[in-house]
Amino acid sequence: MTRLIGRTAGLVALLSITAIMAPAAVTPVAAAGMHGAGPAQRSQAQAMPVPKGFKAQSMNWISSLQGWALGKAPCGQSTCSDVIGTADGGNTWAFAGTVKAPIASVGNTSKPGLSEIRFATSKVGWVFGSKLFHTLDGGHTWSQVTIPGKGKQVMALGTSSTTAYAIVSPCAWMTGLCTQKPLSLWMTNSSTSTSWTK
Repeated sequence: MTRLIGRTAGLVALLSITAIMAPAAVTPVAAAGMHGAGPAQRSQAQAMPVPKGFKAQSMNWISSLQGWALGKAPCGQSTCSDVIGTADGGNTWAFAGTVKAPIASVGNTSKPGLSEIRFATSKVGWVFGSKLFHTLDGGHTWSQVTIPGKGKQVMALGTSSTTAYAIVSPCAWMTGLCTQKPLSLWMTNSSTSTSWTK
């Protein structure tokens, strides 16, 4: 299955991910029943296989074995923004959690949303774009965080095991060149993200 995993300077890279069943704790029958589940049921599910129809938007690794992908997949009558993860270098993948914001639609100003995923440790991570979300449990649950400096979008985010750095734009998604104010650089503690320093 071809998955969209990111873009650099307008170029789109494609990656093939083979979705393999999650650990034996989930029976094939139960897992199959969740593939079309709506957002509420999806967010409560544990140890599920990769959702059917999952299309990756962004990928991030903290080691040669452990990584995550942010993407979207059908769920009920809607589309969910899902995170999947691997702990064996990509040989097997499993559903981790759902982020309550849409994936950004490039070229469509009416559909801003999430575009990238970054992890600092096996537990602490971020997804960002026109919104900013934070996880402390490996991507199972996500909390929305206010973009610092009254920014409209996070353009880039980098992490160490203790600190996260975000480049923030004062202009909204897909509004063209932003000349009112310069981009700004902010930092916060990766584990708390309660306050940002410019």
